[in-house]
Amino acid sequence: MRLVCPNCGAQYEVDDRVIPEGGRDVQCSNCGHAWFQRSANWQERAPDHDPDAALAAPENTHDSQTAPDEDDGGDEPETPAPARPRRELDDGVRDILAEEAQREMAARAHEGGTVETQGELGIEDYGDPEEERRRIARERMARMRGIEEGETLEPEVAPPPSPGPQARRDMFPDIDEINSTLDTPDSAKPKPKRTPRPAADKDKGREPRGGFSRGFSIVVLLVAIAFGLYVFAPRIVELFPGLTDTMVAYVDLVNRLFGWIEGLMQGVVDKLEDAAGEG
Repeated sequence: MRLVCPNCGAQYEVDDRVIPEGGRDVQCSNCGHAWFQRSANWQERAPDHDPDAALAAPENTHDSQTAPDEDDGGDEPETPAPARPRRELDDGVRDILAEEAQREMAARAHEGGTVETQGELGIEDYGDPEEERRRIARERMARMRGIEEGETLEPEVAPPPSPGPQARRDMFPDIDEINSTLDTPDSAKPKPKRTPRPAADKDKGREPRGGFSRGFSIVVLLVAIAFGLYVFAPRIVELFPGLTDTMVAYVDLVNRLFGWIEGLMQGVVDKLEDAAGEG
């Protein structure tokens, strides 16, 4: 249904379910004017049953009945019809409406006034009537500003102006800069970047080094095993008496090897001492 402010003429499109059957008080977010709005069903039944006409009929009957009395000579004062009590807005709804009205007026002062339309409101069932009224008021004000649920207003960005003749010339490189780049000496030219070698080439380059490491590790392991057999020979003979002859021969071989190494080192030391004495 369409709501029209009787004060400023602002129009709002709201869902029929927002206005209950008995009507409710609404407030214009543009000028802050509040009035009692009937439901859409009441407006449809208005031609069949017009309360203003029904109120006017008894008054006319009363006037026709009292007309002879007045003619007879008595001017009686007319009693005014009792004013219809006005429904008061809830404090929470009044605060929300006042807040939104101030914000809307401030926005209109900057952007200029326009006729706003409101889309349909999504109505959901909530257990708390007070919370539902607050939610309806917030959604109504948000939709009055043209903000859909989950969206934010973003300023419209004007399209960039088409480039002029000068801007088109700036888009291309300068011929003088190109010539100066071509005339630079070899020392000033940037060095070509070295392309990284593939991982396969790196692995190939590391193969000799890896082979040497493996060979050295094997030699060290064999020396350690041989030295361990030499050191623990008595213990091995006790555990395995059948290996006595083998272990004795092995220990004798190692002793002769140590003697040969000792003689070799002693010869080297003697030569160094002789060379030092002659010098």
